[in-house]
Amino acid sequence: MKNIFISFFMSITALVNSQNQNPFLNVWSGKYGGVPAFDKYRVEDIKPAMEVAIAQKLAEIEKIAN
Repeated sequence: MKNIFISFFMSITALVNSQNQNPFLNVWSGKYGGVPAFDKYRVEDIKPAMEVAIAQKLAEIEKIAN
């Protein structure tokens, strides 16, 4: 059941973020390993980005556990 929830959550958040283009989830680019796009960050983007990050880490943990 937990695997189904994690898969569902990740697919929904990926869909939302692909439409939304959350700047917190973009890969940094530029010199020295990249620089965050500070000019594009908005406060309301933090929560969805954290939810995606948590779901990714839970999926990794689930993969290791199984």
